[in-house]
Amino acid sequence: GQFERRHYVAGYDSDLAWTDSELGRLIDWLKATSNNDTVLVVTGDHGESMTDHDRYFCHGSLYEHDIHVPMVVWGPNVAAQHVDLRTAHVDVLPTLLDYAGVGSLPGFAGASLRPLLEGGTVARPPFTLSVVGRAENLRYAVVGEGGKKAIVDRHGALLEAYDIAADPLE
Repeated sequence: GQFERRHYVAGYDSDLAWTDSELGRLIDWLKATSNNDTVLVVTGDHGESMTDHDRYFCHGSLYEHDIHVPMVVWGPNVAAQHVDLRTAHVDVLPTLLDYAGVGSLPGFAGASLRPLLEGGTVARPPFTLSVVGRAENLRYAVVGEGGKKAIVDRHGALLEAYDIAADPLE
């Protein structure tokens, strides 16, 4: 019977706190048992709307609350840091291949984030792209430098536009 936003947010926050605690236990175990040859990547496939934009526990939108997800990386030489850089899930595989010493995949869209994780920098494309929908209802979010964002339909028609830096709640 609780329909207040704070009730849902508190429940979700408790799930995140439990996950964070368990992740800490896993990392402690890895520290104690690995031979400095393990890389752990934890990320989400989507965020969660908690009544934002009148959406309740939906994750099929292109708003930041759905597409801006965390990525935690732990491993040898990974610097303890918070990086606020737009990356994409397509970067995970090249990063893991880099740590495994395999090298890059020809023609693969992603790029290794290893230099960034070890305290350096990486060149990033001028925009990131997110896609939602099926068949006739595909929509795309293109987020460029400085947080400029456009949501377009499958034909490229502009549906919405935002300056995320000036309007983080879109």
